[in-house]
Amino acid sequence: AVQEYLGESIDRFHRVVASKRTERHPLARGAHVTVEFVLADHDLCLKKDTDESYKLQIEAKTEEEISVRITAENYYGLRHGLESLGQLIVFDELQYRYKMPTSVEIEDNPVYRHRGLLMDTVRQFYSMESIKRTIDAMAMVKLNVFHWHITDSNSYPMKLKNFPDMARMGAYGPKRVYTVKDMKEVVRYARVRGIRVIPELDAPAHVAEGWQFTDYVTCYNAQPWSQFCAGPPCGQLDPTRADLYDFLEGIYDEMNDVFGHPDMFHMGGDEVYPSCWNASAQIQQWMLDKGWQLQRDDFIELWNHFQSLAHERLKKVAPATRAILWTGTLTEANFVDHFLPPEDYVIQVWTVGSGVGSHVPHLLAKGYDLIISNNDALYLDCGFGLYVDEGVNWCSPYKPWTKIYNNNITAMGGERRGQILGAEACSWSSISAEESLDARLWPRLSALAERLWTDPDTNFRGVERRLLMHRRDLVNFGIEAESIQPDWCLQNPFYCVR
Repeated sequence: AVQEYLGESIDRFHRVVASKRTERHPLARGAHVTVEFVLADHDLCLKKDTDESYKLQIEAKTEEEISVRITAENYYGLRHGLESLGQLIVFDELQYRYKMPTSVEIEDNPVYRHRGLLMDTVRQFYSMESIKRTIDAMAMVKLNVFHWHITDSNSYPMKLKNFPDMARMGAYGPKRVYTVKDMKEVVRYARVRGIRVIPELDAPAHVAEGWQFTDYVTCYNAQPWSQFCAGPPCGQLDPTRADLYDFLEGIYDEMNDVFGHPDMFHMGGDEVYPSCWNASAQIQQWMLDKGWQLQRDDFIELWNHFQSLAHERLKKVAPATRAILWTGTLTEANFVDHFLPPEDYVIQVWTVGSGVGSHVPHLLAKGYDLIISNNDALYLDCGFGLYVDEGVNWCSPYKPWTKIYNNNITAMGGERRGQILGAEACSWSSISAEESLDARLWPRLSALAERLWTDPDTNFRGVERRLLMHRRDLVNFGIEAESIQPDWCLQNPFYCVR
């Protein structure tokens, strides 16, 4: 299996290097490059604690022979080393020939083990081709987590074998679904490129299309929607339905198999509206029968009732999997340690990174491991139109690559930075269709990748020139990355940024 994976990575390496060449001079001659791989462990298991380190050595034996050795503990380190080798090879457009250094020794490993992208394929449907293209670009910068937001209220494209009616009722169309074959294909495609796929089944809010036939949903498509949910169509699972948890267990079980028994599973858990549950006379009566009131804190207890039972079912079918939850009311300082044991949950922070409203300080102080996706830097959909009204969207302004590069999650962690597993940029797709996907992501994700791999002590000015050259490589490889400066700046380095 390692030979198979390595063979695919070598083929991909050849394609990346070939994409840099514009044309070849008929008289050009070059050196012969030999690459040796030294592998300690043939295990292909890929988890958050997988060793991704590698050593890359380049030595010129003669003027016509260059020797390369890549040494790593496992395949994933070798793959990263091969990626770095590709970055060291450039094509000289004046001499029409490839160039590479002839004396190099690099020992490299990432500072953060969780370096990811959340891709929302629900609000807009993305083809398998675009998902794979995104994963290919992620591999070029050694991002290692593809967080697949594959369910939400707008549509339900996940077509599981045991629950086909959910996609039939909830997808945008019969061809706008992800079959079991599709999802397994994405998992393998990503794994060959050193990327873990973490699936998300968002609950108890953000459920509507696909769920309406189950009778487990309250306030489905309620109007006016702004009173019952964060965005249309509304819907929340009914925590009082005992049979709901059997249903969820079945979905968790099949997802666990389809996604290759991932070591982490995202359970969603944000933007729950008490008003939605309070609109149900059945839920009200259930709460009153338990001696509860119908106040905010009582609905938080109801939410915890759901989360505890749902998590219990997830652990039943996937005992080795650790759950991830978004920040929300349950993660507020006065609730979180009463409801969410730190050993059971990783918290993904989408609130601001620091200052008023940040959940980071109290979550770290209470012992939680965190994934940082602070919306004031890592939300890639900010600065565009508001689709439910006039004006710009709620998290504006736009987050340029400089803002992302300077988003120092180590500083956020302070003395507890060891509890920060890493970060994800989030690409929510409300108004980002497949045609604009590449420009929405790249090269901003490249800035995040360097921040998470090296945790540099410099700001964006130190990376300007390299990012311009890297963007050119992305474009040559078929990624329609957004321009960040005029071409003059690439030809005249260090004269543009003040």
